[in-house]
Amino acid sequence: MVKADGRVIWLEDPSQDLYGRWSTNWPDWVKITSPINYRSPQRIVNLINALELTDEHLEAGNGYAGMIPNIDPYQPGMEIEATENAVKDLITEGYSPESIAVLSFRGVTSSQLLQDKVNDLAGLKIKKFI
Repeated sequence: MVKADGRVIWLEDPSQDLYGRWSTNWPDWVKITSPINYRSPQRIVNLINALELTDEHLEAGNGYAGMIPNIDPYQPGMEIEATENAVKDLITEGYSPESIAVLSFRGVTSSQLLQDKVNDLAGLKIKKFI
């Protein structure tokens, strides 16, 4: 779709490739890499580094410090209850239900939150986008 004399800029973030499916190998293209994460608040970048969730150390490029991350350990099989407690905590802190999003990284077929039997969390109806 690019004109014959057009230019293409390809941006990708390998750390977003959760399933290891994406691979680009264009040896004739100029490659620029940067360890700066502009997308995430500073405290999230610090947590990513502390947990070594990326192969390379990241630098925070976002000027927003963000909230202090809250890590709530839970026992296997208690995922729904732990998520419900996290939602309740956010509401207690003053967040409106409309501003809370729960993301699942398990995939549609294995996410417990997307099962038909789970229709609400902390008394709030779940909007499922599948």
